[in-house]
Amino acid sequence: RRGCHVDISWRGRSDAVAATWYFVETGRGDAAAASWYSLEGRRLRYAVGDVRDEVGGPVETAWLLLGSLGHLLDADDAVTALGRARDALVPGGTLFLELPHPRETFRLDDVGEDAWIAPLAGGAGDVRVAWGDDDDAFDALTQVRSATVTFEVVRDGAVASSLTDVVPTREFTLQELLLLARLAGGFDATVATYGGMDLEIAADDDELAYRLVVVLTKAGGAPG
Repeated sequence: RRGCHVDISWRGRSDAVAATWYFVETGRGDAAAASWYSLEGRRLRYAVGDVRDEVGGPVETAWLLLGSLGHLLDADDAVTALGRARDALVPGGTLFLELPHPRETFRLDDVGEDAWIAPLAGGAGDVRVAWGDDDDAFDALTQVRSATVTFEVVRDGAVASSLTDVVPTREFTLQELLLLARLAGGFDATVATYGGMDLEIAADDDELAYRLVVVLTKAGGAPG
């Protein structure tokens, strides 16, 4: 689907934390600064860059997906990124954060790997991505996991090329995220949580929840 991406955000400058922001515009903004799509009559913009930098606006909603927040290993950087998103949002605008579910973070389901497949354009094959391994090192003090990540390009049923790297990834708890949002300031106290990118899945659903999606709302919007 248009607008989907594989986030290889540990690449680039050693001090950069790159990721993909998704925005729904209010009708203003710099079209030259990002890529634009149409989604159900609304303008969807995605921008790749350092999430600690200014992201522009105003926007009605911003999404930081695929656990990209985990590339911010320092709490101060996470607060900065949340503040950048807050500044871009209109009052009442929403910030969606998609992260590994706490059951995965704490290995309650004995699952150490997250994997998915994306088709190549024109039916030329598939890209297989495996994120994490049961033997990955985890620093309990910093909550940083050294995640093993493998990309494989598969053509005609055989692996044509592959790349494996180790990516430091911070694992956040829900309580930490709520505190970081308070430190960033400017968000409503009421926070919505879901167990996936589906509003019908509760975050505490032991059967269906597979991701932790946290929705922050910028203060100052009209009462619901």
